[in-house]
Amino acid sequence: MEIVDNPQHVASLTEPNDLCIGLQIKRNRGYGIKMPKNFHDGSYPIDVVFMPVRNANHSIHCYGNDNEKHEMLFSRNMDKWRFNSKRSIS
Repeated sequence: MEIVDNPQHVASLTEPNDLCIGLQIKRNRGYGIKMPKNFHDGSYPIDVVFMPVRNANHSIHCYGNDNEKHEMLFSRNMDKWRFNSKRSIS
């Protein structure tokens, strides 16, 4: 699995591991450009110019057996044109 922001690599997983990503989204109007700076809490700001998501839905589905359980995240994002998860997060 890879999470990539075109100009900057964000994360890669090359072997089974736990991955926890917190996403904080604010509703606002217009463009609120974040200036790049070092965040001591490990956060990584993404401004709306690069992420024109208008609406997002998600669900987490659990599967597996008693010995091994897994979770799968399904995300559906709507950008300003239509529902298109790949374009919205790529």
